[in-house]
Parts: sequence; structure tokens; C-alpha cells
Amino acid sequence: MQEFLDWFQLSEFFPLGMLIFLLAFVGQQIAPKSGDAQKRAKVVFVIGFGTYACMDLSTNGILDVTETMYMVMRAILAGGIAYGLGSIGFSLVAVIQDYWESLPQDKPIPTVFEPRIIEPEVVSHPSPEPPPPPPTQDERAEDARRQYQHRLELIERANLGSLETKAAQEKAKQAYLHAIDGVIS
Repeated sequence: MQEFLDWFQLSEFFPLGMLIFLLAFVGQQIAPKSGDAQKRAKVVFVIGFGTYACMDLSTNGILDVTETMYMVMRAILAGGIAYGLGSIGFSLVAVIQDYWESLPQDKPIPTVFEPRIIEPEVVSHPSPEPPPPPPTQDERAEDARRQYQHRLELIERANLGSLETKAAQEKAKQAYLHAIDGVIS
């Protein structure tokens, strides 16, 4: 027990104080906003302080005021270390608890040994509209005649010479006859 009591020496007050400050700072940085972790860490400080003080009193007894003051200061260092470690520990537990509570509770969480069955989503696509029925023979013949008339009008407006006009009209007529031939056959 004396070995444990010797961990906290007043000659190492500054390094131990910095360690306590660092542990408490880290614990406060990772703690959630609720503040429960820091309240629990303060309880750990009291337990650490009281435990160290009781151990020192049972080992050394009360000698004089100066020795008692040194014992109280070493107990404060022990409680501070306990507070810093408790602050980090309780903060980590609170963060894990908050994360666990944020998970959806309606689905069971699969474990490593459970096979995961992923069912594909059935996506229904609207059926495409059927294509329009093919044009009848009369409609194709009427379309060929309209195209022929349109070509003839374009040729008249083109201001071509008589020989060029005659050749263009012949070509339009050939295209019309070819379209009609496809309708008739």
C-alpha cells in the first residue's frame, strides 16, 4: 500500500497538476451536452480523495499539522487523477450511449454471425404506350400525294430556268411514283 501512496509526491505537483488538467480537458471535450459525465467524474474525485486519505491515515496516522496538510494535498492529486480518468471514461460511455440510442430501435441489429438478407426493392415502371398503328394504304397514298404537291410548289417558287424546272418536276414525279408503287404492291 505504501507503494501506491508514494505515487503522489508533492515534488511532482506541477506535472501531476498538468496531467489532471489535460485529462479533465479531454474528458470535457468529448462529453455530450447533458453534463452527466462530469457530475459522475466529480463523485469519482470525492471517492479517490477519500480513499487516498483513508489509506494514508491508516498507514501513517496523524503526526502533526504539516504532515496532515501534505497528506491532504497528495489526496487532492489522487482525487484529481481519478477525476480526469473518470471524466474521460464517463464521457466515452455517454457518447456510446447517445449513439446507441440514436440507432433505429424497430429493426434488430445484425451480428457478425447472422447472415444478412437483402431483398431488392420492386420498382414498377409504367408500361410504355403501344406504338400507333401503321398508316393504312389510303393514308400512305394521301401522304405521298401531299409530298408531291409540296415539291411542285417549291420548284415553282425556286425561279429556275425552264430546263431545270422540267428536270426537277420529273424527279419529283419519279419520287411520287416510287412512293405510290410501295403502297400499291
